[in-house]
Amino acid sequence: MSINTLLFGTDKKYSNTFRRGAAAMIDVWITLFLRAFVAQIIGSLWLNNKMIEFLTDFKNEFGTETPKNVPEHLNFILHHQIFYYMLIFYSLIIAIGMIYHSYLNSSAWHGTIGKRMMKIMILRKNDLPITFGRGLLHYILSTLPFVFLFYLLSYQIHYEINLYQAISSSNFNIFLSIVFVMWVQIQIFTKTKVTAYDMIANTVVINGKSGARWPWSKSSS
Repeated sequence: MSINTLLFGTDKKYSNTFRRGAAAMIDVWITLFLRAFVAQIIGSLWLNNKMIEFLTDFKNEFGTETPKNVPEHLNFILHHQIFYYMLIFYSLIIAIGMIYHSYLNSSAWHGTIGKRMMKIMILRKNDLPITFGRGLLHYILSTLPFVFLFYLLSYQIHYEINLYQAISSSNFNIFLSIVFVMWVQIQIFTKTKVTAYDMIANTVVINGKSGARWPWSKSSS
């Protein structure tokens, strides 16, 4: 018997946009706190010393501790160890969100802390729990709108234009903008309130709360 049948019988109730949005906001604040906490630990134990070494090397080379957007400075940074250290650092910070969402959504809770507080769960369309891999795919797809917004902001800054000009400056940007609107608004037009990334990951978000006390609790058969 599926989880949904146990909880709701045959009447499946799909979560609305408000609940999903509220859950997402809760999770944003939680992951921000976790990232800040981990960043502080990494900084105090490792990265701060590496940054001091970089600034010392940079000052010895150029007579200043302030890098500028010039070829000589950029080339020095790209070939200094600090560049690779920063890549590792930011990869770890990004991974926190991936692990948080992927693990909890595939756990016995069937959702993140935000989803649990809003009493909603994420399942596969056949009402079975999602796997960690599916949860990871779902999370990555859900962040694509933010990637587009970052691209658009960078485009504005680089060409010193406004938002409308950035969107309409090329057919590629117009196409991406149309995809962006469809990506974030498609759930309004679907009966099951699924987003574009729900469709691709083959998942649904329903009202309900798992009876598991902890994410690692074993599901009852």
